[in-house]
Amino acid sequence: MTSHPQQQQHQLDDGIDDDIRAFFTQRDLDPGDLEAVRPIVVEAVTAAVAKRESHTSAVLPQDEDDDTNSTQEGADTPADDEQTKQQWKEDALVRGNPRDYQVRLFEIAKKRNTIVHLGTGMGKTFVAILLLQEFVAVPTQQQRQAVFLVPSVALAVQQTETLAANLALDVQTASQHTVTSCESRQRLAQSQVLVATHGAYLQLLSHYGDVF
Repeated sequence: MTSHPQQQQHQLDDGIDDDIRAFFTQRDLDPGDLEAVRPIVVEAVTAAVAKRESHTSAVLPQDEDDDTNSTQEGADTPADDEQTKQQWKEDALVRGNPRDYQVRLFEIAKKRNTIVHLGTGMGKTFVAILLLQEFVAVPTQQQRQAVFLVPSVALAVQQTETLAANLALDVQTASQHTVTSCESRQRLAQSQVLVATHGAYLQLLSHYGDVF
């Protein structure tokens, strides 16, 4: 089963309802109202990242009263869960050969710092995958780590799934809620590709610069 991009984004964002999303799109936010919804957002983000780190699908658990989440007859078995993980990997695979403009961008980015501006669905991630493959192919005396910055936790989860499915590399996700434990930071530091939100990476550099 192949999900449409819009459906996948809805699944990845699940846990923060439409009213809260609408709240954050307002131009003027009252500090008191912002603090009131903070626990809800933190809980949803923490649950999403925990789901990713459990090596299951990036979809948040359904409501407890949902029949599809029942442990009775018809509930998901370990085999079903493994099949779901394999399906997500299949859906995340980037198939086919790069287009000419992607190859040109790749060749330019290998030589100098490059900002690529492409529309949605034009293959920016494909260019990044090509660069990451090139990055790890160059032998060095020290371990090198590629950092993939994204603006949101939902996108971090999505990009981690895509990169992990297309690269034979250790890809890890960092958010502000997953960098607090020593064990987590060690796992992040040892990864070959670190997908992180801007805030999480700033926190790592500010407080754990000797490691990152």
